Amino acid sequence: MLGYLLKAQYAIKTGDFPRALELVDRARNMVPQESEAAYLKLEILLKMRSAQIVSNKTVDREFITELVTFMNEYPNDYRFPKLLGVQLVNKPSLALLAELDEADVYLLRAISLLRTDEEDQDVELADSQYYMGIFYYNHGDFYEASTYLQRVVALDRDAAWALYYAGLAAEKANRLRLAHKTYTRYKEQVNRKEVVGQLPVALSIHVTAALVRPEEETTAALTAYLKEKKFSSGVIYSLVRRFHAIGAFDQGVRLLDVLPREQHFGEYFLHLGLAKTSLFRYSEWHGDLSAFLKDTKADEADGEAVSQILDAALLMGDYQETIRLSQIYAESSNGLKAAVYAAYASVLQSGDSSLWQAVLEKHGDQAAIRPLAAEVARNGLLDLARNHLIQLYMAREDWKRALKLTQEQAGAKPGSEATDNIAVLHYLSGDVETAFKIYEDLIAAHPDRADFYNNYGYFLCERNEQLEKARVMLEKAVAAESNNDAYLDSLGWVYYKLGDYTRAEAYILKALVIEPDDPEKLEHLGYIYEAQGKEHEARKSWSRSLDGAPEHYREILNKLDPP
Repeated sequence: MLGYLLKAQYAIKTGDFPRALELVDRARNMVPQESEAAYLKLEILLKMRSAQIVSNKTVDREFITELVTFMNEYPNDYRFPKLLGVQLVNKPSLALLAELDEADVYLLRAISLLRTDEEDQDVELADSQYYMGIFYYNHGDFYEASTYLQRVVALDRDAAWALYYAGLAAEKANRLRLAHKTYTRYKEQVNRKEVVGQLPVALSIHVTAALVRPEEETTAALTAYLKEKKFSSGVIYSLVRRFHAIGAFDQGVRLLDVLPREQHFGEYFLHLGLAKTSLFRYSEWHGDLSAFLKDTKADEADGEAVSQILDAALLMGDYQETIRLSQIYAESSNGLKAAVYAAYASVLQSGDSSLWQAVLEKHGDQAAIRPLAAEVARNGLLDLARNHLIQLYMAREDWKRALKLTQEQAGAKPGSEATDNIAVLHYLSGDVETAFKIYEDLIAAHPDRADFYNNYGYFLCERNEQLEKARVMLEKAVAAESNNDAYLDSLGWVYYKLGDYTRAEAYILKALVIEPDDPEKLEHLGYIYEAQGKEHEARKSWSRSLDGAPEHYREILNKLDPP
């Protein structure tokens, strides 16, 4: 057999692949229980595909047929399932040629067959785990990808490409500290030796450092690097969105300062406006925009800047300024918004609805006005104006200003909906006692309202107060609306607080069937898994939760990727 295999190797070197195939078949016939000839045959078929000796489709079909056959003939040889898994990762269309499982099934089989106590198999193990990582990365499961790729770099500290992809996967899995360490190792390795096709990671190193520790030092280092390398506005905006998503608005402002004055238009104002108003710096933002627009003709002004200054004036509560600005920009591209805001400001300032008639006369045929006009006909202009301003405040989590306006609205138009909103805003503003007293009265008056039971029960649960009472209320909410994902999540969360992790998991999973990517539900599921001792599942759930930048971002980051 050895003689045939040596001759086959020579035929391969000379490019005589048909002769090589003939020789390995003879070798197999002589000693069919040995797998070497079978594996060499597969290597020949791969070389024929690369050399395009015959059509790739023909070679692929023969290759897959033979590989599956050999895998069954030699079930204890890791090379066959590993080869199949690698080929499916590199060329997923091969799965169409036979009834095959996903690549990870074969790679896991190969890993299970490898002897981890044999040093010479470390390379094979690292290679198998590398392709497992790439498989999961390609399927968007970044937590599993980072887990496998980290195993690779633990086995082979010089695996440059594994380091790069391990860093990338860790960052996408929101394991930011791990990503920072891995990127740094990759950069150090690149600096020590030439790496073919090396990719820059300096920006990723700065970004992950600043996201983990959004402090003066890390932010200054990131902005200095952005200025030095003169990154495009698109890159800057993508970074700003990442910082804003986790509530790091001061850092967002610093990043926007990198852009030169000539790039201060459109999206720049959108992001800067979100940052400054989310920090409740309404007057400062109004002043910045006034200075920017000072020497610009109204019909030439940047549309987003005008839109932002109208919002800033209304958020400031300076209704006279809102009307003045609306008059200036009445004929600009923001003419419709200016007219509506003038009407809002007038009715909020003095109860005067006359400017609304001007809106209808000039813009009444526009589609955006029709639902507003219908709302005014039902509830009046003042109600519409208050609602709009309340929504502006709530979008920025300015609960106290939103509460004040909501209380004014409830005084003019009392009812259970307005009272519920007041209770929620009292809770969010920190006045828990008042919020709970309102809910006691609401439930006594409206014992059939599932939303009241849910809100009160969830708030009690969040405070770890009267958990049994919260459970009873949340059971009532779910009994009334069994497919309401928010109610199911609340009930699951109170069972977690009560220590009934089996019920907790069941309700949260049911809620996630309805809203599979909801960050709060995924956060809750992570805590439930942690309590059950399922650490891997917990971190995987938290990894997905952080994609939505939930309220407890920093806390979850520290659980997922400890300091």
